[in-house]
Amino acid sequence: MKESKAWKVNGFLALVLVLLLYGGFVYFIVIQPVQHAFSWPATLASIVTFLLATILASGFTVVQPNLARVVIFFGRYLGSVRESGF
Repeated sequence: MKESKAWKVNGFLALVLVLLLYGGFVYFIVIQPVQHAFSWPATLASIVTFLLATILASGFTVVQPNLARVVIFFGRYLGSVRESGF
């Protein structure tokens, strides 16, 4: 098997995206029903944003200096991350 580089995103950029998604969840579940009447599209949007943010947040990892992380998706090797950081 040959080692390959895994696709990755800067962790702090991803953290901002996840926090924005959680903010969207709070907006759809708390603020919008106060301003408007209850609506199913807003409830569905809140569930989708919460699930998406939770799935994205589960992918955070920290790579220590002189170590690597292997990325596996459903048992299939996707690559390795060698750059240290978040």
